[in-house]
Amino acid sequence: MEEHSIFHNRYELEKLLGRGAYSEVWLAKDTKTNVQVALKIFAPATGLDDMGLDMFAREFSLVADVSNPNILKPLYFEFDRKPYLVLPYCKEGSVKSKIGQMKEDEAWKMIHDVAKGLKALHSHQPPIIHQDIKPDNIMVSSDGNYMITDFGVSTHLHSTLRKSVSANFTSAGTRAYMAPERFSRHKTPIMASDVYSLGATVYELLTGDAPFGEEGGLLQKSGADIPELDGNFSTELKDLIERCLSLNPWDRPTVDTLAETTPNTNGISIKKEETPIAPVSTKPKISAYVIAGLAIVGIALGVILGLFWG
Repeated sequence: MEEHSIFHNRYELEKLLGRGAYSEVWLAKDTKTNVQVALKIFAPATGLDDMGLDMFAREFSLVADVSNPNILKPLYFEFDRKPYLVLPYCKEGSVKSKIGQMKEDEAWKMIHDVAKGLKALHSHQPPIIHQDIKPDNIMVSSDGNYMITDFGVSTHLHSTLRKSVSANFTSAGTRAYMAPERFSRHKTPIMASDVYSLGATVYELLTGDAPFGEEGGLLQKSGADIPELDGNFSTELKDLIERCLSLNPWDRPTVDTLAETTPNTNGISIKKEETPIAPVSTKPKISAYVIAGLAIVGIALGVILGLFWG
C-alpha cells in the first residue's frame, strides 16, 4: 500500500491517515467521481482466507440498513482478498485532536450526538454493540456535528483478523476505554459497555488523560476508584461522566437517557422534566376577613340572646 497507487482499479491512495491493529485508513480520490473518500482496508498486508471473507460479508450485511445522521455509514467491498470500507471523508478529522482542549458545551453536544448514533445501533435487530468508542472513532462533520464510525466489527471478526494480520501491526491500545466487564471471564460486550467507553472518552477530551490510564476498566475492576474530574466544569457534567464510568453496568445511564436529556449546542436541555403546576381551583374563595366578621357577629348574637333570655 503506497501513496499514489491505484487500489481496486478505482481509488488513488493519497495519504495514510492512520494504522490500527488490523487495518489501514487512507485518504483516497475516487477516480470515477473525482471525490475524496476515506478507505479503511482490513488485513492490508496478508488478506483473509475464504472463511474470513465470508464472515466479513455476513457481519456487514447486518449493518447495511443502519442509517442515522450521527453515524458515518460505510460501503463494504472486497479486493485482492482484502475487505475494505468506503466512507465519506471528514476534513475536520476526529475528536482526537481535541484531547485536553474540549470545552463543556462541546462535550454536551458530543455526548448527545454520539448517544443518538449509539441508540440507532443498539435498537437495531439484532442489536449492534460498537465495542470501540474512543476519540479516533468520533468524527466531526463540516457543520460541527459528531458522528461515530468503525462499527460492525464484532468480536468474531477481531479474532479472525488477529490470526491473519502481519506481525508488523501492533495493538490499537483501546483498553483505556474498555469497561470492567470486558475483562471478566466471559468478556461479552453489552450496550452499557459502549456507555462506559463514551464516558472515558469525554473524560479524556476534557482533561487530557483517560480516567484509568492505559489499563481502563481493568484497573477499576481491581478496586480503583473513579478519579474526580478536575477543572471548572458543572456539577451536572461531572455527575453524568461519573455515572457513565460506574463499575456496575446497571448503574450507568442508557443511551436513550443520554440522547434525550443532554443539552444541545445552546446549552438548553432537550428534554427537561418540569414540576407539575397545581390546578387552579374553580370554587369561590372565602377571605379571612369575611370569616373573622362572621365569627364576631356570631359572638354578638350570642351575648344579645343571653341577655334576652336571662
